[in-house]
Amino acid sequence: FPTTGLSKTYCIDKQVADSACTATAYLSGVKANYGTMGVSGLVTRNDCEAMRNESNHVDSIADWAQSCGKSTGLVTTTRVTHATPAALYAHTANRDWESDKHVLKAKLDPRECEDIASQLITRAPGNELNVILGGGRAHFLPDFVHDDEGHNGKRKDKRDLIDIWKQVKVKQGKSIAYVTNQTDLMKVNTSSTDYLLGLFSHDHLDYALDADLTKQPTLAEMTEVAVKMLDKNPEGFFLLVEGGRIDHAHHENMAHKALDETVEFSEAVRKASELVDLDETLIVVTADHSHTMTINGYPTRGNDILGLAGTSDVDNAAYTTLSYANGPSSKRKDIKRHDFSRDNLSE
Repeated sequence: FPTTGLSKTYCIDKQVADSACTATAYLSGVKANYGTMGVSGLVTRNDCEAMRNESNHVDSIADWAQSCGKSTGLVTTTRVTHATPAALYAHTANRDWESDKHVLKAKLDPRECEDIASQLITRAPGNELNVILGGGRAHFLPDFVHDDEGHNGKRKDKRDLIDIWKQVKVKQGKSIAYVTNQTDLMKVNTSSTDYLLGLFSHDHLDYALDADLTKQPTLAEMTEVAVKMLDKNPEGFFLLVEGGRIDHAHHENMAHKALDETVEFSEAVRKASELVDLDETLIVVTADHSHTMTINGYPTRGNDILGLAGTSDVDNAAYTTLSYANGPSSKRKDIKRHDFSRDNLSE
């Protein structure tokens, strides 16, 4: 990339940002409070009343693109209702209100505090996104409905949002496709399809290292289909692509999976770069916040990044090249140092 830079990430009320307030910042240009999305700083987390006040809503780049006649879409390896993608279309006081079940759990009325999945299907700009690809199928189905994988939905309002999406688009005379696996995704006729919804898991997509790639598409494959869908619009397009499981692996202290998911994200960027005219297309690659993964000691060049860095001068015990200051591996029940030399560090 010809230009690189640094970004300073924080929420209005937190020194360390989460993916909700940061996504609001880079998709809408407005700083927000921790855990909120698509709203101004006048809305604090869980404040349903302030969230309902439309003067506190902020437009996103999806709104701006659609108003200019451009096609729009999102691709993610997380649930499509998760923080980063949801900030593109939702206005909410809590990033966790992904279905009406979560709003009810907060002892609030979903008819007043609309959940994120419902906003995606029933409100602009979500209901005008030409491409929606990711996970989170359970948030769109009633809790008495089983999906193709045998998982129950989570919705309590008995609405099948997938069916509603289909009915509305067909009534509008649009050509649509709804897919749930890699095979059907790659068969989509991108030249004749107006709207594409793909939900490939009841929850987040599997880590690439764990995935059955005959069923689950890669991030690069989803990106390829999305770009081909959107690029046919002569007015141009906006596409958000998130490698969201990088973050999840770091939270779980799984460095190998975090690095592999980063490679998957890089492949998606490469695929997009191959498909577009780079003289006419701006590609921005960024993270929304960092993690506490650190390289320790003085490992030799070429040393396995997932291996050992050496032995400590203090107690002669081996220590890993990578470590985390939070998460499962940071918890210590005693002060005795653990001997990592006998562990499988490939995770």
